[in-house]
Order: sequence, then structure tokens, then C-alpha cells
Amino acid sequence: MKLKRNILLILLVTLNVVSKDLFAQNLSNLSQSEREKKLIEVAQNVYKAPCIRNFYREYGTPTITETKTIDLPSSEIERIYNDPNSIWYGGKNSQKYYIVYFHYDLNKERFDEGYAAKVYIWENTGNAFAISLGNGITLPVHNGQVPNHNNQPEPVKYYTITYSNDVPNASSLPQTGKYGDVITITLKTTKTESYDGWTTEQGYNFDSKKDITGGEVISDNAKYFTQDSYDRIIQLMVTGDMKVNITKYIEEYEAPY
Repeated sequence: MKLKRNILLILLVTLNVVSKDLFAQNLSNLSQSEREKKLIEVAQNVYKAPCIRNFYREYGTPTITETKTIDLPSSEIERIYNDPNSIWYGGKNSQKYYIVYFHYDLNKERFDEGYAAKVYIWENTGNAFAISLGNGITLPVHNGQVPNHNNQPEPVKYYTITYSNDVPNASSLPQTGKYGDVITITLKTTKTESYDGWTTEQGYNFDSKKDITGGEVISDNAKYFTQDSYDRIIQLMVTGDMKVNITKYIEEYEAPY
């Protein structure tokens, strides 16, 4: 009976090792295009972890770099190798790994780092072992999962955005936004001249100092189509609960002789 239990134990251990090997993949055996595709796939799965979902961004194509661990004294590398709380857990001297960088739109938001997130992946197994977020927090990754812990990132705060009745296409504009989001509003001005020499001008009034709260104007430019028709394109950055006041006007005046 004892012999059967020992055999069963050996089989379970063997199956556990084999199952891990089945999911492991040495990325050096892949072509460059296959390797990059696999790296991005692994990194995205980690980046979409529930506990960091507020940090997920899709902007442009992720970039990839490769490097190696530094060489440490045997006692130090052994300590790190056996410490599950270290992001370098299981790592060895001069072990090759990749870093997949996820970017964000600098025109819309700012992080402490120059990336939204970066994911570390071992070359010899194809497994992710850590993720660093744009706010400077680095989290370990175990078996493709980001564990919950006391240092979870703060949830992103969203602010309300309200518009006056005259804001064109207000229903299609964002009603909420987080700090740093950019809202673009287009105001069209047209002039028409009647046969009797009178000109009718239709447009919008907006004062960047008076007509916005909870936000700031980051650009205000005109795009001319003709002498009598142009768009005023205003970009507003969310800094709090934002209110935008725009009023429509119609003026008539007689062209001077």
C-alpha cells in the first residue's frame, strides 16, 4: 500500500512538472515576428489583470527590448531565486528577458513614467514575471496572474462634464473624463451677404477665462475654408468637474462702401 502511495506521489509530481513545461516556451526558438507576436500576447494578458484594469491603455503598437539580469554573488542570486516576494524570483545570473512597453497619448494624460505599463518576460520560458505601471509601482506576476495586495493602484477618478445648451453636438461629446483627458469642440462661423448689402454672421462666443471651470484651454485655433467660413477648434483638458459655457450669436450688419 505504501509503495502505491509513493508511486502515486511520483506521478503527481511528474505531471505537475510536465504541465508546466507544456505551457513554457523558449522564445529563442521562434522567428522574430513569431516571438514579437507571442511577447505582446503574453504582456497583454498580464496588463489586463482585474486589479490594474484602470491602467490599461491601447495606444499605438507596443515596443519590445531585450536584456539580461546582472551577475550577482552566488549567495545573493540564490536568495533572490528562492524568494517568491521578489520580482526576480526564479531568475539566474545573465538570464535573458524581454520588456514589452505599452504607450499612452501624451496629449491626453501624463504618468510619472514615459509608458503606461511595461511587462517583463523570461526568454527561456516565455512567462511574464513582473509588470511596472506608469505611476512607478512594480508588481510581481505569478503563473500569468497579478496578485492582489495592499499596494494596489488607486482607482482612476472620473469627473463630470457639463455643457451649455448652445454647445454644438453636445450629446456626442464625453459626459465624464479623468484628469488630463482632452475634449475637442468645433465652433463654426459663417457669413452670408444678401442682395441689399447686409451681412448675416452666425457663430459662437467663448471666453477662455470666463466660460470654463474645472478645466483649462490647451489650444484655440481657427481653420479657414473661405473668407466667410471658418471653424474655431478648441481643446479643453479636464482637471475637475468641468463646465463649459458657449453661447450662439447671430449678427446683421451693413457692409461699408
